[in-house]
Amino acid sequence: MKRKLYPISLLLFTLALLSGCELYYLPPQIQTPTHEQKGDLAVNLQGLYTLSGSASYAITNNLFLGGSFMNYSNQNDSNSSDFFRVGTVEGGYYHFDTTRNLHVEAMIGFGNGQAGDAEGFDVNFSRFYIQPSIGFLTEGRNIENHLTFRYSTLNYDEQPVRQVRAFSTSFIEPAYTMRLGTEHLKFHWQLGLSMPIGPSNGRPTEFAFDPFIFGFGVNWKFNALGR
Repeated sequence: MKRKLYPISLLLFTLALLSGCELYYLPPQIQTPTHEQKGDLAVNLQGLYTLSGSASYAITNNLFLGGSFMNYSNQNDSNSSDFFRVGTVEGGYYHFDTTRNLHVEAMIGFGNGQAGDAEGFDVNFSRFYIQPSIGFLTEGRNIENHLTFRYSTLNYDEQPVRQVRAFSTSFIEPAYTMRLGTEHLKFHWQLGLSMPIGPSNGRPTEFAFDPFIFGFGVNWKFNALGR
C-alpha cells in the first residue's frame, strides 16, 4: 500500500509547494530516444499532471535530431489558470553496443517557453540543456533502464506586471527512466529530481519550481527505412 501511495504523495507535495507562488519552472520530460541505427524514429507520449510529447529521428548511425513539447495548466483557488509550456529542438550523438546491449547518448537542446496565469503574470524564457545518459537493455529489447544527468539553464525575460527584472537560473536534473513492453512499443515510467544551483542573484523571491520529474506514458520506435 505504501508503494502505491508514493507517487500520489509526490504529486500532492509538489502542488503544495507551488500553491501561493508564481510558477516559473516545471522540468520537462527527460528524453532518451535510444536509437540503434540510421532511420530509427522514436515517439514518446507522457502524462500525469503535465502532458509531453517528443519525436526523434536518427539521421546517421551515430547522430539524431528531434523535438519535444510540454504543456501544463491548472485552475487554482482564484479561478485563474496557472500555465507552463515549452518547446525544444534537440539532437546529439548515440552509440549502441549490440554485444553488451549498452546504449550511450549525449544530447543538447534549445527551446523557448512561457509561464504565467490569468491574473497578469506572464513571462517568456529561453532554455538550453546538456544531457549525457547511459541505457541498459535486455537481450530481447523488452526492458530498458536509463540513467541520465541533465544540466539546464533558463533565461527569463523582464516581467513588468510583477516588476521582475530579467534573470537566469540553472538546474541539475538526475533521473531514472524505465521502459517495459515489446521491442517497438513500451510502457514508459520516469522519476527524477530538479535542483537549482548557482547564485540566486536576480531570481525573484516568489520563484516557484517543481523539484520532481515524474510521469507515465508510452514509447513507440521503428525504423523508417525498413531495416
